[in-house]
Amino acid sequence: CFDEVIRQVANNCAARGLLLGEVRYEINRTIAIYRAQYEHGIAFGIRKALLAEDEKADMEQRISELEKENKTLRKQLNEEKAQHDETKKSEADETQVEEQNFSEEIQFLKEINQQYQALL
Repeated sequence: CFDEVIRQVANNCAARGLLLGEVRYEINRTIAIYRAQYEHGIAFGIRKALLAEDEKADMEQRISELEKENKTLRKQLNEEKAQHDETKKSEADETQVEEQNFSEEIQFLKEINQQYQALL
């Protein structure tokens, strides 16, 4: 359609026909550049989407691994706390028994001391 207009204008004035030919060439070149940019943009978007999908799968796997590790560490922490509490209780019981033994020994030594003083 535009070619027909250029042909008719060129019949009337050759210079105008040449200028319109240049305009047509520039329009076609601009359209080709825009088309190439569009295609590159689409290709880039697809690549990014595929990479994001792969990264999402990797991240989901990593999350799963970290949750499993977290669960294991929490279990280990609870076991360590239980062992700590048991050790603390055992030490408290031993301390109480030792204090009671020392108290009994002190009482016994006081009684012996009183008996010796009574003999003197």
